[in-house]
Amino acid sequence: MAKKIPQLENHPFTFPTELTFPAYCYNVVDGDTIDVIIALPFDNIGYERLRIKDIDTPEKGQALWTEATELTKAFVLGKQLKIVTSKDSKTFDRYVAEVFYMSRAGWSSLAAALKRNGFQ
Repeated sequence: MAKKIPQLENHPFTFPTELTFPAYCYNVVDGDTIDVIIALPFDNIGYERLRIKDIDTPEKGQALWTEATELTKAFVLGKQLKIVTSKDSKTFDRYVAEVFYMSRAGWSSLAAALKRNGFQ
């Protein structure tokens, strides 16, 4: 961890509201939640559970949970991703992510793909 410098404690720097990172999906929890390894600066990695922004699929035990989970697996499990993170007041200020996977057409939005397949 970097040493704190007292003179810089009240710095004028504004932190960005969105950050983009390369990631790899190693687990799909359900249709709108995935576990990823995120490549961070300075040769660091992070393990995070991400809620997919702008999508709300059925929870375990609800109708179509299996279908939503399997569809998300087909798009992202075991694949390189690009994620754009942001805080979302609708999810109690948790971080959410726009998730993009590589398709034949280039980077494609996971939320858009799920919506095209009937999930909201």
